[in-house]
Amino acid sequence: MNELSPQKGIVDRVAGTYERLLYVLSDGDAIYKASYSIEGMHKNHTRIKFEKENVFVSELLRFKKQDGRKNYERFAKDFSKIIKKYGGEVILSVRTEMPIVTEEYWDHFVTFRYPSREALKKMYQSDEFQEANLYRMKSLERTITVLAEPTPLPEK
Repeated sequence: MNELSPQKGIVDRVAGTYERLLYVLSDGDAIYKASYSIEGMHKNHTRIKFEKENVFVSELLRFKKQDGRKNYERFAKDFSKIIKKYGGEVILSVRTEMPIVTEEYWDHFVTFRYPSREALKKMYQSDEFQEANLYRMKSLERTITVLAEPTPLPEK
């Protein structure tokens, strides 16, 4: 192992974090019609396209036992129209297969792309989102949501 190997850094990374999460995801069981798939990205060596101002929101979802998925699907039907109206898109909608590093179990993983923070903010503040969000709140036992700004990778 050379001095700069990723394996040497894992000890410091683990020590420097409060909580870690590593999950196996797979295509299938999609709730949204997404622009990308894990298999397609892997097979075609595809990178997710984005523009400088774009932001991404990724969520791990755990549905309530009683009608949780059904209520979320109702939300997703309305939300799919809303996100398009604000210039966004569903990037991934995939099944969570198996936890590798975590104590928690999740049901679904989804990533959305928005053209800007401003578009995201306007969408979340809209009356139509607030109305649809009632189904989201009824459906979820728990969620982890992460907002990220993309960093360009070097050309292949």
